[in-house]
Amino acid sequence: MKRVSTSCLKVTLITLWLCLSASALRAQVPTGLSVGDVAPAIESTDQSGRPVSLAALLKQGPVIVTFYRGFWCPFCNKYLKQLQDSVAAAGGRIIAISPESPEFARKTAEKTGATYPIVSDADGRLITAYRVGFTLDAAMLDKYKGYGIDLKANHGGRAELPVPATYLVGTDGRIRFVHFDQNYKNRARLRDLDPQTP
Repeated sequence: MKRVSTSCLKVTLITLWLCLSASALRAQVPTGLSVGDVAPAIESTDQSGRPVSLAALLKQGPVIVTFYRGFWCPFCNKYLKQLQDSVAAAGGRIIAISPESPEFARKTAEKTGATYPIVSDADGRLITAYRVGFTLDAAMLDKYKGYGIDLKANHGGRAELPVPATYLVGTDGRIRFVHFDQNYKNRARLRDLDPQTP
């Protein structure tokens, strides 16, 4: 009887461990937000230290909220420059968000010529709220270091990146369009981000 009880206990503990591990993995899988969801509040500062408020910008019209990986990412820089040259130049409102520290937000602005707010989300609060973040393991961090990119140093000790998702938020504060693709090379088409959408 004692042997059976021990076996049952082992099975129970293994089952519990597997369930907890599966839950932890699910918790780390980014899902993004959906069309119709209320966009989480953004209250921060931009690359120049100026206050940034999603609610305040929405009073002027729809806002594009886009997440990018870092100043080191050529795909991100190209996309942020396209947003500057097309949407921002036409008067559209954009907020770009990265987990990098403020100094790298300034570098991104210099690289891309962005005049719109670039927000440092080094504590991961916005990345979590918009459900776009995922944690890199040690092997992946080492791989980035091999390319000369120290993510944890750039991100204030965090080992997190966002899926480069883009949301169009309507003046009612609800999300009108979502581009969420875990392939970082794919970005929202500019024609899908019409800032004149009510």
